[in-house]
Amino acid sequence: MRLNNYGFAFALVTFTGCETFYLGNEDTGTEDTGLVELSPNPTVDITWTTEGIQVSIENGEGMEFRFGLTESTESCSVDTEYGCWTAEDCMSGYITPQNDFSHPVYCHGIGTSGSTLKYSDSLIGVITGASSDYVINGQQTAFPSPNDEMSYEYEVTYYLEGTTVGSNPTTECWTWGVNPRHYEEKNCKAPVPVLLNPQHIRWSLPSNLVRHK
Repeated sequence: MRLNNYGFAFALVTFTGCETFYLGNEDTGTEDTGLVELSPNPTVDITWTTEGIQVSIENGEGMEFRFGLTESTESCSVDTEYGCWTAEDCMSGYITPQNDFSHPVYCHGIGTSGSTLKYSDSLIGVITGASSDYVINGQQTAFPSPNDEMSYEYEVTYYLEGTTVGSNPTTECWTWGVNPRHYEEKNCKAPVPVLLNPQHIRWSLPSNLVRHK
């Protein structure tokens, strides 16, 4: 539930737990002496910790990553006051259904190894400006911290974008979660889940990304 500073409840969307993702490379059958395929494959772990959303990337040398997420529930889609928070999806920006509040597009640059995005105290407060919190690219999200009274599972959609560095950069994206169709126009690749245990799912992300020497 979303809770504003006056104790009223609103539908809150976020996600708990830890996930690991593989950024794989496809074999094109060709050899380019100016490029080296990423090996070992990068992995991405996303954990909603007590301090913030921790996005950790290993073996990501030669690439720069950007991370986004968006609310994706039935309850927020029919909310006529606030709707779904989409400003951090790296694509859409955000405006309330009644055109009362708007926010630009945010996309969190997380470098080659990831970052931890600090929580805000109140999503509604960020939307309306009533809170001193606000979104800072690569540093802070509008989403508040999970707690024992709120269920955060399976209620957001994630976006990850990787760009190789060098004279001829290439970019690919991956999206997963509740509603990957939110990013349909970006033609992102779909991850392949590999179950490790009920609390931790690893995803394999097919990729053609290569890095320059």
